[in-house]
Formats: sequence, structure tokens, C-alpha cells
Amino acid sequence: MTSDIETLAAVEGIMLHSRGADFNKFFLVYQQFKTEKEPGKIAKAIEWLATNFEFIKSDNTEEIKEYITQAEANAFNERFQATVHSMLRSLVESNPKESDFYLRVWEITNNAFFPDEKAHSLALYTIINARVTPFFHIESVENIGEDEWEEVIRKTRSSRQKIQFILQRGLKTKYQQADALLQAIEAVDGKERRVLLAALVDTVEYFAQRKVAEALNAKR
Repeated sequence: MTSDIETLAAVEGIMLHSRGADFNKFFLVYQQFKTEKEPGKIAKAIEWLATNFEFIKSDNTEEIKEYITQAEANAFNERFQATVHSMLRSLVESNPKESDFYLRVWEITNNAFFPDEKAHSLALYTIINARVTPFFHIESVENIGEDEWEEVIRKTRSSRQKIQFILQRGLKTKYQQADALLQAIEAVDGKERRVLLAALVDTVEYFAQRKVAEALNAKR
């Protein structure tokens, strides 16, 4: 039986040294996980992948086989990607503890709905690339009613306008922009501060969507 260190070390070695498409690296990772008899150790390794994947840079010292072709990966996405995201969304909404989340990710990966080992490894690859990983358990959070929300919205109109101005002004550095935003948010307390944070999220999403729309229009 492999030890926790051996499993993690093997996964780290695959990701740090392999040369090839990421989904082929995940095929090797899946094979490694299959040799581990303790689900908890697999869960820890999956958590490591989720936490580190976007920062991993391979030195490409070891070329790996093309276990999965790009065409096969594309076919998986067309047939199964929406299902993987649906399963993952349901899991996230149940808000489990982090350790339980990664155990259940392994269960999703091995769901019999996916027909073979290539599909299982591509399911894991899809999950690790999702926006909700790495996952964090959220403790109980406060909410307010619609009438109170509208009242706080009215009270914070000037502050929300200031946030929009800061985001559009174009300060010299992101640090300066973050400092200006933090000052604006810290100028109010309690529920008003939470509403300003919500306004910040909405404004950032709006600008992101506008950039995407502008990019699409530029290509036409």
C-alpha cells in the first residue's frame, strides 16, 4: 500500500516533470490514485491538485504518451462536461466540509456514468479546472429581507458610485486601486459595508462581461 507521502509525491512528480497535454497528465494521476487503497489519502492528493494546479509549471523533463487524444477530450466535453459540472454544482451547494468535498470529488470521478478510465480521468481534470475549486466550506452567513436591502441600497448610493468611479479611473497600480476600494468600503459599517461589497462584486462582473462582449464584437 502506498503511503500518503508516496501518493502525493507521485502526483507532484507527474505534474512538475511531465511534458504533454494536462489531460494526459491527469490520466497518469488517475492511474496513481487507483493504486491507493485509502480514499482519505486520495482526497488529500486531490485537494493538493485543486490548490496548486493553476500555479504548477512543469519543467517538461519527461515526455508522456498520448493516452488521450485531443479529439477524445473534445468528444468527452461535448458528451459529459455539462454532467460533470452539474454533479459538481450539486456538491458545492451542499456545502460540505473540505475533507468531505474532496472525498466526494473522487466519487464523482468514479461515477459509473463515465464509461472508461479515460472518461474518469477527464472528469477529474474538468473538476480541478472548475471555478469552484479549490473548495472552501462556508459557515452560516447573514441575510436580509428585500425591503431592508432596498433601504441600505438607498443609503449607500454615493459610496457605490465612488466604487464604480475607482474601478474606472485607472490608478497607476492595482495596489493603489485596492487601497482606494478598501478605504471606501471601510468608511461604512455593518450591513452597509456588506452591500458595498456586493456592489463591488456586481461592478467587477459587469466590466468583465463588457470586455467579453467588446472582444466578440471586435472579431466580427
